Amino acid sequence: MTGLIYKEYKQNRILLLLTAAAAFAGIILPITLTAQIMGTGIKEILLRQEEQLINGIKLISLLVAYLASGFMQGLIFRSDNRRIYSEFIASTPDGIKGYMRIKYELTFMMSMLMLISCNIFDNLLALISQITTDDCYSCSGVVMILFYVQLLLRSLEIPFTVRFGIKQGSIIKSIIMIVLMLILTVVVLTDPSGIMTHIADCIAGNDEILITGTPKLLMGVFPVVSFMSFCLSYKVSCRLYMKGAQRNEI
Repeated sequence: MTGLIYKEYKQNRILLLLTAAAAFAGIILPITLTAQIMGTGIKEILLRQEEQLINGIKLISLLVAYLASGFMQGLIFRSDNRRIYSEFIASTPDGIKGYMRIKYELTFMMSMLMLISCNIFDNLLALISQITTDDCYSCSGVVMILFYVQLLLRSLEIPFTVRFGIKQGSIIKSIIMIVLMLILTVVVLTDPSGIMTHIADCIAGNDEILITGTPKLLMGVFPVVSFMSFCLSYKVSCRLYMKGAQRNEI
C-alpha cells in the first residue's frame, strides 16, 4: 500500500501543482484581466465588484478553473490502463479495494486542494480589497458549492472510466457535461425560486441576503448527496474494475 501511495504521489505531483495554479487563475486573474480589458486600474475594478459584468466574469473564471481541475483529476488513471497492471493490482494484499481507495482519496485530496487554494487566494483578494477600498468581497460560498459539484461529477465519471477506459470514459464524461450544462442553462434562464439570484449575491459578497425556502433546502441537502454519491461511486468502481481490465491491452 505504501508503494502505491508513493507511486501516485510521484506520478501526479505535477497535477497537484497545476490544481493550485488553476485556483490562482480562477480567483486572481479575472480582476487583473478585467482591468486590462477596461483600461483601468485594479482598485477601480475592486470598487465595481458588485456590477453584473464583473460578477459574470468572476463566475465564468471560477467555472473554467474547476473544469480544468476536473480534467486533471481525470488524468490520474492515464498510466494504469493496461491488463497486466490490473492483474497485478488484483493479486496484491490490499487488492482492488486498496487500489481504488487510493485513487478516490487522491481525487478527494485534489478537490480539497482546489477548495483550500481558492479560499486562500479569495481571502488574499478580499484583504487587498479591504486595504485599498475599505470594502471586502468574497466568493467563498460559490467556491464551496463548486467543491460539492466537483465531487458529484467525479462520482459519476470515475466508474465509467474504470469500466470503459480513458477514451470511452472521456466520451461519456463529455455527454454528462453537456447534459449538465443544458440543465444549468435552463436553471439560469428560468431561475426557479431565485437560486441564481442568491448565487450572484454570494459572488458579490453580499452577506446580508438571507437564504430561505427551496434554495436553503437544496443547499443543505446537496453536500450530503455529493458525499454519499462519492462513497457509493467507490463501491461501484471496485465491482467494475476487473470487467474494465478485460478491455485493456496487454
